[in-house]
Amino acid sequence: MTKSSSYRSRLRIATAVLTMLSLAVTALATLTSGQTMGAGAKESNAALSADQRILHVLNRLGFGARPGDVNRVKAMGVD
Repeated sequence: MTKSSSYRSRLRIATAVLTMLSLAVTALATLTSGQTMGAGAKESNAALSADQRILHVLNRLGFGARPGDVNRVKAMGVD
């Protein structure tokens, strides 16, 4: 093995290890986040207050609520 191929080999191994580590961290973060899809999401939506629901909608549709946005959405309704 030459110096160059040894370096490439170590670089490939390091890249593989870092990739596997990042995948493991992502999987762990997903499992521990507590976010579930399905029936559980509907139950948690029902527990939100009116203001929390409005803030949730504004966060999902844009970059969050600006001053006065919550009152405007209250006046027109979330739907």
